[in-house]
Amino acid sequence: FELTDGIDYIMPTTICILVAKWVSDAFGRDGIYDELIILHDYPYLNNKMEFVFNETAADVMKSRELCVINASGNTYGSISNLLNTTEFSGYPIVKSLDSMQLIGYISRANLETVLKAKSDDMSESTQCFFTNDRPFPRNAPYLDFNPWLDQSPIQIVETTPLNRVIDAFRALRLRYVLVVRNGALVGITTKRDILRRIHTFRGTHKFASVNVKTS
Repeated sequence: FELTDGIDYIMPTTICILVAKWVSDAFGRDGIYDELIILHDYPYLNNKMEFVFNETAADVMKSRELCVINASGNTYGSISNLLNTTEFSGYPIVKSLDSMQLIGYISRANLETVLKAKSDDMSESTQCFFTNDRPFPRNAPYLDFNPWLDQSPIQIVETTPLNRVIDAFRALRLRYVLVVRNGALVGITTKRDILRRIHTFRGTHKFASVNVKTS
């Protein structure tokens, strides 16, 4: 201001800045980029935010929308139909629908990769295998998904405190965790589920910034 001989504008400019800051704080203390992330629903988990929750993993996991693949009894047609009728990015593999014992996890991209490698002698009834505990057919074509299977997905028990779940997502940069009870799959928690719970918390506390589908 001294260089431009605008000393008279110091006080009005200061008042405008203070009023703008007060108005901004009245709507929230997050920056514009943080608000844009929330507005566009980007799955970004801010490491600077700290929360204290009393909930557990069971309170935020998805169980009604859980879509799993039975390890046995699958064909090329059933897997193709699963991909055509759902939009999930991955699917837990269970030993049976009765026990829901977790075997592993396979991504949608890997399923599509194996299906695209189908040879000409394969049909809709071609058998698909996710484990090696059963003998493969000798005189018939088949698809083996076992090499593409993640046999050690990240798992947590349903009683895990939500704060610890959030720490795991931050530290390991996870996109999902599988929730189990005595080795049986009971739900899945994604980063969007965590963010949805955090946004609900922020909306309530303004001071702080299975129906089971099977194939």
